[in-house]
Amino acid sequence: MDEKKQTEAQEKVEKKTGKPLTKEEKKERFEQEYERRSGEVGDWIEQHSSLLVLAGLLLFSLPLYLLFRRSPSIPDLRLSECFVAMVYITDMILIYGIIPSLLCFSVKAEIYYDLLSLLLAIIPIKQLSGYSYFSTIWRLVAAFIPFVILCLLLAFAAIVIIAFSID
Repeated sequence: MDEKKQTEAQEKVEKKTGKPLTKEEKKERFEQEYERRSGEVGDWIEQHSSLLVLAGLLLFSLPLYLLFRRSPSIPDLRLSECFVAMVYITDMILIYGIIPSLLCFSVKAEIYYDLLSLLLAIIPIKQLSGYSYFSTIWRLVAAFIPFVILCLLLAFAAIVIIAFSID
């Protein structure tokens, strides 16, 4: 809020004096406003983390659905079924993540345990699809690539929107 008051004060000074801002002053003002807005975005992300996790699961479900829709177990897999399976798998990973905390593992052991629980997530996807382990793993990796690209594009779009909304 202090930065907002500072920029408002600078605008008042500019209006009173009638002098336009120099390039350095404009750059400094832009950086202050960018920091303020990105801070607001960070606060929003912190407050709505569960919504963002669901959006991330939906984004990951799209490429995953395209690769698993003609699976041997469920020949006509729907996107909603794939999304529900991803929510189930995420909940399973969260439950497995509680175990090291309850057993007071060391930090290093917790890291290994977390990696193993991520690998353990392959089993429900294999059971859902009916593919072999090798086929399931390469399909997961192939689905992860467009997911990362989509996330990067969304992050870039957010940065561009914040930058253009300042002026």
